[in-house]
Amino acid sequence: MIYKAAFRVDASIDMGTGHVMRCLTLAGALNAKGIDCVFITRRQSGDLRLLIEEKGFKVYLLPEHRKEHSPTMLDSSLTHAAWLGCSWELDASQTLAALADIKPNWLIVDHYGLDINWELAVNSDDLKLIVIDDLADRKHLCEMLVDQNLGRKKEDYNFLVPVDCLCLIGPEYALLRPEFEELRHYSLARRKNPDLKTLLVSMGGVDKDNTSATVLDILNLCELPKDCSINVILGSHAPWLKTIKDKAKKMQYQTEILTNVTNMAQCMSDADLSIGAAGGTSWERCALGVPSFLMVLAENQRDNVVSLEKCGAAKYFDSTSFSSFLNNSPEMKLRQMAIIAGALCQGDGATRVVQALLAGSDTSKVSLIPAKPSDCDYIYSLQIQPAVRKFFRNVDVPNYDKHCSWYHKKLLELDGIIFKVKFGGEAAGMVRIDKLGSISPELSIIISSEYEGKGLGTKAISLICDLLPDVCLKAVVHAKNIGSMKLFGRSGFTKVAEEEDFFVLENNRKRGTM
Repeated sequence: MIYKAAFRVDASIDMGTGHVMRCLTLAGALNAKGIDCVFITRRQSGDLRLLIEEKGFKVYLLPEHRKEHSPTMLDSSLTHAAWLGCSWELDASQTLAALADIKPNWLIVDHYGLDINWELAVNSDDLKLIVIDDLADRKHLCEMLVDQNLGRKKEDYNFLVPVDCLCLIGPEYALLRPEFEELRHYSLARRKNPDLKTLLVSMGGVDKDNTSATVLDILNLCELPKDCSINVILGSHAPWLKTIKDKAKKMQYQTEILTNVTNMAQCMSDADLSIGAAGGTSWERCALGVPSFLMVLAENQRDNVVSLEKCGAAKYFDSTSFSSFLNNSPEMKLRQMAIIAGALCQGDGATRVVQALLAGSDTSKVSLIPAKPSDCDYIYSLQIQPAVRKFFRNVDVPNYDKHCSWYHKKLLELDGIIFKVKFGGEAAGMVRIDKLGSISPELSIIISSEYEGKGLGTKAISLICDLLPDVCLKAVVHAKNIGSMKLFGRSGFTKVAEEEDFFVLENNRKRGTM
């Protein structure tokens, strides 16, 4: 039996191209599993129907809205109702006609202008509905929901989706093209010795508000390294393309405008720093560990900036924040931002979503989340466990106030990072990287007692090693801590020295300065 998936998704000048692009990625991953995919999309200015066909997928083209269905006549209960181009009732009727011909097993909907009303109208007993969303601002009738936003919680969809809906939440489910996962090792490895030589500006293919010009004006007044070059990526039909090309010629730094880019992952990987819109490309940068400065080009991007800045993966871009960055140890900050960003998204989100769709459950459990100030109590609870503390260099349990002082100071240091280990969305331990500026950064790990024996420690160490490819990591383990010795042994660490009651272990990766 051949399974089919239908995608209901649009692109336009107003909504941009991101929704279609991520659906194309998911369609490619489904197609690789032998599932036929077709697209249902509406004709409008800026649609991507030709690109969808170029990728080998059939397109059912809904007609451009007529005057009597102009956006002013739309149901205004949804913030993005006008993006649909007609009433939801008309769209549902036209979509049903396409579905009757396609007869799909899955209907995947990625559209801010659609909600439970439309979904009820097109639903049938033999159709499984999957929703891709970022907003958590409306109800859905679906069996699975994907929201790639950092900081989003499953609880945000309480009362918005059925109680048995499978919610895949977080950047680890970001639908990125395969090249981002393929180039991840290369991109992370080249950040071992950060240096600001290449700066990438990417405000979306359309950049209808000409934000690229604002960025270039700010950069032209900054004291960048003299040999720093700037690459600006724009679509060939961007309305301000000629203006940006003219501005580039007047920049004091070498500036090149790139159009019709087909190797975005490579461009990002080769950049030492990116300045971009805080939309879906945020997760592309994270998968490659690209340090980023972000701008809000749409209101639904604001939470991304706040969450990414709060965890240290990116910073908000304006003249003040960027100048401050350049004047305060930018190399070390680039290194820390790269590691934190890389931990948020591994680039395999499409694979994870397809596995969940086929299995009917979330099969990816372990993840790393940068620790926040609010995690102070949780980290304290891990460190005072008697079974753990007896193997510390300092076995004395610190009082709570001293711990809080140490913890908050630690979060501000540029040569160390604390991650919280999560298992199935629940806190399950912590991982620390210290002495990032040394030849062998030090790795330590604590797994909560209730999660011991589940392989979490091995997976967490594997994730850290993935973030620091070709780097020799060190672990200092008490000689009597048999469990940790076995854990690091399984993870490729061997003993290289002894320090009183402790063994010094290193993984077998190539030594190199950080």
